[in-house]
Amino acid sequence: MQAKSILNRKDILLILSILVATAGIWIIINYLFAPEKEDIMFGAIYLEGQAVKIVPLNIDQTFYVDRRPNIVFEVHNGAIAFVKSDCPDQVCVYTGFINSPWHFAACLPNFLVLSILTDDNYSLNGDNDIDIIVR
Repeated sequence: MQAKSILNRKDILLILSILVATAGIWIIINYLFAPEKEDIMFGAIYLEGQAVKIVPLNIDQTFYVDRRPNIVFEVHNGAIAFVKSDCPDQVCVYTGFINSPWHFAACLPNFLVLSILTDDNYSLNGDNDIDIIVR
């Protein structure tokens, strides 16, 4: 008496089809929707809804905004982060480094928002990437 096979040929083809489709979707998302590596990206810091500083992410640096000297930002390896803040909960610092246009970090007690800009969505007034300001 032969042991009954758990997977037959159709099951294996179905599993392989799902894996190929998943890999295809991953490639489409990563290569069509992600910015190209040659594009220069910028870190935009908004204070009370207005851009106060735009920095290129291809130059490593540590800095602060004039109106909020207790908040320190760092640019490292094409990403930007809050590294020091005087807010009580430190959520902005725990967010870590961001490097994609759809990521952001916010320090709500200090009315600061940090986002990523590319050549396509570069805007000094915040019209392209902030929908609402919470006060």
